[in-house]
Amino acid sequence: RAESVYFVGQPYFEEVKGTNEAGVRDEIEINGEKYVFIYTPIGETGAMVCSLIPQSNMVGEINTIKYITFAMVVISAVIALVIGLFIATGIGSTVKSMSKGLAILEQGDFTTEFKTKRKDEFYTLTASLNSMLGSLKELMRDMKQFSDKVATTSESVYQQTEAINTSMSDISLSMNEVAEGILNQAEETENSNGEMLSLASHIDAVA
Repeated sequence: RAESVYFVGQPYFEEVKGTNEAGVRDEIEINGEKYVFIYTPIGETGAMVCSLIPQSNMVGEINTIKYITFAMVVISAVIALVIGLFIATGIGSTVKSMSKGLAILEQGDFTTEFKTKRKDEFYTLTASLNSMLGSLKELMRDMKQFSDKVATTSESVYQQTEAINTSMSDISLSMNEVAEGILNQAEETENSNGEMLSLASHIDAVA
């Protein structure tokens, strides 16, 4: 039937017949209903694949796509929010743990250790802090050994000083005794001289 011919002889078809490019024509009205005309040529054969799609169907498909897109956007936003909360919670927990460790370290307690289950930049930062803490511990051990050596040396010097002081005291006592002996000898010599003079006087008198 004539009303069943939708392409051949129709103005919208005749306008694109022989073209080498695919295209779309909308607002095609047939029997009071609007259609979208889609055409695609097949190579150099001169043949063409054509299609008429009711606009009502396309609008329904567009609405369906719109609703699906909206639902996907909402779901994606919820997923992003959950992931963001999870990441933020993990970061906050890690920062809190590291701050607590630094506060303990600030008090002079070098036995603390930084730990994290994360595998991102915080893992690298934690490893660096533990490495720095290990270096500080090694430095503290070296300083303690040096301090122990200084203490041992100081004790040895103190003991030697005490021995020298004792020797000096003994020498001083000996010097005092020698000086006292010399004084006694001088006094005895003087007494002996006096007695010798007295004896000489008696001898002269007897003579």
